[in-house]
Amino acid sequence: MQVLIANTRSYDQPQVIISRSEHLFERDINGSKVVFGPGPVVHSIETVFETRTVILTNLSPRTSREDILQYIKPAQDCTHLNIDASVIPVTARLEFRTAAQAVTASQYLNGTKVLGSPVSARLDNARVVTDSGSFRSTKVKVSWYKPSRIAWAHYDDLARAKKEAIRLQGKTFDGQTLSVEFQKPTPKQYCSFSIVIKGLPLNFKEENLEKFCHAREVTIGKQSFHARNSYEQVKALLGRYGTLESFDISSQSNKSPKFKVFAHYREWEDAENACTELHKRPQPFLRHSVLLLENVHAIRYDVTQTRYQAVKRELLNLQKRQPIGCKLRIYDEDATVKVCIRGYSASAKAIASLKIALDALVRGQIVKQDDGSILWEASFVESSTQESSLELAKRYKCWIEFDVSQRRVLLFGSPSNCKSVRTIMLKSSVELKKQVHTISLDTQKLRALITGGLRLVEQIVGEDKVRLDLRHRKLTIEGSATTLFNVENTLKSLDRPYLQSGPACPVCLGEPVNPVTLPCGHPYCMECITRHLKDQSKSRYPDCSCFFAEGTTSCKEPIEANILRRFLTPEEEGSLYSAVYLGYIRSHPKEFMNCPTPDCPTIYRRTAGILRCPSCVVKICSSCNVEYHDGVTCAEYEEELDRELAAMESWKKELDVHSCPNCQANLQKQAGCNHVLCIQCNQHICWVCKEGFADSGSCYKHMGVAHGGIGGEYQGRINGSRK
Repeated sequence: MQVLIANTRSYDQPQVIISRSEHLFERDINGSKVVFGPGPVVHSIETVFETRTVILTNLSPRTSREDILQYIKPAQDCTHLNIDASVIPVTARLEFRTAAQAVTASQYLNGTKVLGSPVSARLDNARVVTDSGSFRSTKVKVSWYKPSRIAWAHYDDLARAKKEAIRLQGKTFDGQTLSVEFQKPTPKQYCSFSIVIKGLPLNFKEENLEKFCHAREVTIGKQSFHARNSYEQVKALLGRYGTLESFDISSQSNKSPKFKVFAHYREWEDAENACTELHKRPQPFLRHSVLLLENVHAIRYDVTQTRYQAVKRELLNLQKRQPIGCKLRIYDEDATVKVCIRGYSASAKAIASLKIALDALVRGQIVKQDDGSILWEASFVESSTQESSLELAKRYKCWIEFDVSQRRVLLFGSPSNCKSVRTIMLKSSVELKKQVHTISLDTQKLRALITGGLRLVEQIVGEDKVRLDLRHRKLTIEGSATTLFNVENTLKSLDRPYLQSGPACPVCLGEPVNPVTLPCGHPYCMECITRHLKDQSKSRYPDCSCFFAEGTTSCKEPIEANILRRFLTPEEEGSLYSAVYLGYIRSHPKEFMNCPTPDCPTIYRRTAGILRCPSCVVKICSSCNVEYHDGVTCAEYEEELDRELAAMESWKKELDVHSCPNCQANLQKQAGCNHVLCIQCNQHICWVCKEGFADSGSCYKHMGVAHGGIGGEYQGRINGSRK
């Protein structure tokens, strides 16, 4: 950035002139890699679910870096390549500069022959789990019988041997249940008849077994297999079906007849395939004993202590009447911060039923107004409001959370207590709306506020209850009618004439004080441009372009990053970029969605699969844009949702409410022309045909051509003036 100090014809004071230096730069916001351009405006977003890494498998051991790089297009910009020859088949990891380049490369490389062998290419994104809509688990319970010995008991009489085989079947010897069968003799065998005894413990005395079997003598066989080796061999066998993230050996008593482990696969398909192929299949390394595999469907909640205490009674009642086939466990001992709640079942439908019941308790109830809209007030973010809410929560033995990112209030507790708190909050909301006042400012008052008068207003009302909107020239305050009267009197006392000797500052319309000229050539007061840029971080859709107007034409030249840093502290700059990022997300509702967990900042692109949020570890159905509906297909979920929406559609029709064509927010027009602006996504809408537009000019032009005018009371005024 070049800064020149010069004297100009228009001003008799030094002026700062800032030159252009356009470039793109990247910021990490809530885990997403966001590229900004001048403005600042969002150039591109790479969500946390997207990866820049491609994994190649099925490579020849002779493969070199050059062999792979010759297939990479220069435009794909591979930044790193690592070949791992320690595993068979050989694998390679390729890092690209962007996620889009990685997608293109994986599609191109998959199936390409390298040294004569077709390679397999895939994106390395362990957090994304593709799914057809039915619930699957990556956890597998594996068990097998412990090692034992086999023995043969010999008898002189055939009838005696058969009788002992029947008597000993299922008997217990040294704590082990025996499996006994008569061994069929050969045609020429006339003496020494035997029975086979399986399941004997590893260590026992031969004479004790002879007495137990009433046998002439016994022959002891070898140990079936070694326990330590069996764990390693089972793990290796499971690893053939996919990548194991963990292999946990379960503790068990000596009396238990089986070993038990829990294997966690990276992909649910691998867990399913392992269960299908290995369950009840004899294994040679276990002396042909079978492996028993079971796909475990599980849900888990890590609930804060405050939420848990509010819903503890309801959770304990649910634990007593838990769905058949489910196990619900609450681990609240020594839980100082969070309580772990787990549910298990071999049935997907059973675990889905349990999850629905748990969701209703631990996810909270959203406070809504009587018309169905979500209750939210700007004052909810204030510490004084939250402190009073804590007192309200204590009184009604519940818990209140303010989800600032999604602008909603969540209640936790019994239905009756939550209902009482909701009633009180709705009444408070009505009172708050009566205490918010907006004052329109003329040039005199605006300049007086900027040059020191705003500090006087802040002393009367409080700094956190005043907002000055420079672009629209409005002063918003919170307080009683008396407070409003005092502020208005203060503004009258600040009125004073001023002289303008040159081009005006676009903010205060006066002669610039400590002037700053932007690269577009338009001057501003140093304090005006600084306050304007700071104010944009509080806007839902920040606009940091130059708004110098000449006639009906505005400049709209984007302000670059190097200029913003001259006026903003690092904290203020970060707040501004976050606001720009959030505004971009809001204005692209068909592309981006928020994680359904309250206060979770993660976003994702709409896809057809299941995602696992890395911030809150919740599974998300990105097709339905809700928390993953375990055990229910997307089609079944949509069918259930349609039933709920039918009542909503009836309500909308009755009150003439329509959905925004861009973000689907519910809108209602009270008065005015047929041009409507959606405050959720900033979409301009024709209320007659519900078509969306990027700007107001396009919308008005459309209404004139398609509908013969702008409609409403304003159309009547226009028609009257034409007569």
